[in-house]
Amino acid sequence: TREEMETLVEEAHRVGKRVAAHAIRPPEVAACLETGVDTIEHGHMIDDRCIELLLEKDAWLVGTLAIVLDEHILAADMEANPEFANVEWLPRRRAAPAAYRRAKEADRTYVIVVETHPYRWGEGGAWWEVGIPEVSEREMVRIARGQYEAERKHQRVGL
Repeated sequence: TREEMETLVEEAHRVGKRVAAHAIRPPEVAACLETGVDTIEHGHMIDDRCIELLLEKDAWLVGTLAIVLDEHILAADMEANPEFANVEWLPRRRAAPAAYRRAKEADRTYVIVVETHPYRWGEGGAWWEVGIPEVSEREMVRIARGQYEAERKHQRVGL
């Protein structure tokens, strides 16, 4: 609910944490931004209102360009479930290029574009920061958290 989103954002901000939301369609993106979410992941179908909110709220859009640029990445999903593809993936693919283009043309930078290759590292390597729980009873999660902490030491903050 919207109240739950507001509470989550408020609590995260209270302890100095930023909030990211995976959102695709304009109503979802707008609701997230209106409640104070700091970054929208994906946003394939954003419209002008979403762009205005991104600018107004000084939020970030982290676009997932693979859905637009790389046909074979989603081919297996599309073949396995054509109805889902028609309802979800294909409308996103049609909307994303124009949505990202509008976002990039705004008068202020708020779009992060990371060019990647699905099967090899680019120059200089890369590391994606994906949060891992700090507390868990599962050994696998504790090991992953240790690896995450070790990699964070190499992160170039602020770049």
